[in-house]
Amino acid sequence: LAGRSEAHLALGSPHDAFTDASRAARLAPTLAIAHLRKGLAARAIGCPYEAFLQEALRLEPGNAEAQRALSGGDRAAPTGARRGGRASVQEEVEAEEEDEGLAGD
Repeated sequence: LAGRSEAHLALGSPHDAFTDASRAARLAPTLAIAHLRKGLAARAIGCPYEAFLQEALRLEPGNAEAQRALSGGDRAAPTGARRGGRASVQEEVEAEEEDEGLAGD
């Protein structure tokens, strides 16, 4: 699912990427790449993303991709990202953060 999430991001489908990454993180909560992909997808949608990237770094402190994303070194969003549905995705992001105890970080 984390790999498919990356493919969705590359194809400009951040909502699908977020869904797959969320499922991956739920199934394997210690998998840093799942939290990384979730953060990158949330950012591409325009939702809060930092807590997901910080969780990826907590799980894998040397993750260069998460470090770059947090520092703003790779700000380019995937081309062709679909618009719409932002409110529901925002709600899902907030619910995920709350479930993971990341809200307010």
